[in-house]
Amino acid sequence: MKNILFTTEFSEHASNVYRYALELAKAFGSTITLGIPFGKPSTGTDVLSKKEKKDRALKRLQEFAAANTPDAFKKIPLNYDTAHAFPGEGILRLAEKNQADLIIMSMTGAHADADQHFSDTTLNILRRADRPVLAVPNTATFNGLNRFVFSSDFQFNDLIALNMLRRWSEKFDSKIMTVHVLGRAEERDEDRECMEALETAYSGHTQMQFKLLPSGRTKQELHDYLDENKAELLAMTTSKKSRLWQLLEGSTTRKMARSVKIPLLVIKDFDDLN
Repeated sequence: MKNILFTTEFSEHASNVYRYALELAKAFGSTITLGIPFGKPSTGTDVLSKKEKKDRALKRLQEFAAANTPDAFKKIPLNYDTAHAFPGEGILRLAEKNQADLIIMSMTGAHADADQHFSDTTLNILRRADRPVLAVPNTATFNGLNRFVFSSDFQFNDLIALNMLRRWSEKFDSKIMTVHVLGRAEERDEDRECMEALETAYSGHTQMQFKLLPSGRTKQELHDYLDENKAELLAMTTSKKSRLWQLLEGSTTRKMARSVKIPLLVIKDFDDLN
C-alpha cells in the first residue's frame, strides 16, 4: 500500500480518523495525501477566486496535519491536494489523481444529524469508489487493530478481501475472524460446505478463524458477534449478493448504526471494477 488518501470535513473527531491513516501509513511505509474538495465550481457571485479557495483549503489541511501528527509519525511523508468540486466527486477525483490504494474518511460529516450514521458523501464514496474505503465512526478511537471481522457471503471477491486483510494482519499481528450468517434452511448445507472450503484454503494461517452465525437478522447477529469478540474492524465487499451490503444500500442504513460502531472497511467487488 503506497499511498493513502485521507479526506476530512474537519469535524470534532477528525483527529481520531486521521490516527487510523497515520497508523496504517507507518505500518506499510505509505505516503498520506491529505485531500479536500473545496466547494462547487465557481459562479459569478463568488467572493473568493478559485486560487484563493484552493490556497485556503491547502493551508487548512497543513494546519490540521501540524496540530494532529504526533512526533512518532513525523517521518511519514505527507502530501496535500485539493479538488474544485462537490465533496463526493472531488474525493473520487483526488483518489484517482493520487493513485490512492485506500481512502480513509469519517462515516459522518461535520454537520451530520445526531441519528445519521452515514453522511450522504460517505455513502456516495462507498458506492462509487473503485478502491477500498475505510470509514471511521465518530465513536471510534484507535486502540490497535488486533481483531478483524470479515463478513463473508461466499463470493469470488472474498478471496481478494481475505488476502488484503491477511496483509494487514501481518503488520498488526491481528486475528481475522471470517463469519457468515446462515441463510434459509435449504441453503445451510451449502453454507457449511463453503465455509469449510474457505477454512481449508487458509488452513496454514493460524491467525484466521471461521464461524457460521445462527440464522436470523443479519445486522443483529453480526452486531452481537462484534461485541462479544471486541472487534476493532469490520470488513465487507460490495457484492450485490451480500446481505450486509444490501442493508447499507437500502432504506435501513440508519438501523445499521448498532453494527458499525467500529471502522468499516469496504472492499470493492471484482464485478464493480469491470
